[in-house]
Amino acid sequence: MSETADQRADRLAEVAVELAVRVRDEPPDANWRWLLSRLPDPLDREALAFVLAAAVPVDMPWLTLTHWARVWLDGVRPRGAA
Repeated sequence: MSETADQRADRLAEVAVELAVRVRDEPPDANWRWLLSRLPDPLDREALAFVLAAAVPVDMPWLTLTHWARVWLDGVRPRGAA
């Protein structure tokens, strides 16, 4: 049985939520390996970009949305990171 468009959207949304948590807690190389295992189809990984973009609040400044990443790059690891 083939996956419907709604089922695919729901599946990708689940991956998007999990990835959003992982990028704050895990190193990039581990996230890439995880993503390749979760979405082996390159078309799904491409579609995930649109799912993630749809989830970005457009009423907040980019620097506010990405503050956690700048903190990570400055050497202070976010919650739960080893």
